[in-house]
Amino acid sequence: RDYQWLATAYQENDDLETAVIYYDKALRLRERQLGGSSADYAALLMSFATAQSLRGSYGSAVELLQQAVGKFEGMRDERLGPALESLGTVYV
Repeated sequence: RDYQWLATAYQENDDLETAVIYYDKALRLRERQLGGSSADYAALLMSFATAQSLRGSYGSAVELLQQAVGKFEGMRDERLGPALESLGTVYV
């Protein structure tokens, strides 16, 4: 969670390059810990996708959001709607 908090802090301060580095570290660590199947992991994918989208890496953002949508859909999580909305926004 520390890497995720750092990523969020850097993103809020418009240092997207550093935010992406910390989101990547958080994602890799969370995947090893949780196996990539939790709602927290999917939420982290969404946050990472937001940072990628803000820096103009739309392809990466779409891939991350597609993964998040798949995970939320499989868990029937209420965050599926916002994930789909974010995915649509990035497509546009």
